Amino acid sequence: MIDTINHTMLAATLDDRVVVLDSKNARVMLMDARTEQVWRSCRGLTEEEIAVRLEEAPRSVLSTLRQLAEVGLVTRDHDRWTQADVAWI
Repeated sequence: MIDTINHTMLAATLDDRVVVLDSKNARVMLMDARTEQVWRSCRGLTEEEIAVRLEEAPRSVLSTLRQLAEVGLVTRDHDRWTQADVAWI
């Protein structure tokens, strides 16, 4: 299954937290530290590989990945997760 992202979002670090602006859907997202770790780990890894890297339960990681996918911040292709394109400002 391939999930696609059709627009670039803007991201910035404010007070040591990642903030993402999705102008197409008129929303701002503020990541907590754990969600940011999961998101930054999405470099072609499976949820199991991410879970091992972060020393977390795979089910918990998968739940976070699904939430990130719902808002367009990650995509999954053949069980491998990647970050959506963001423009850092």
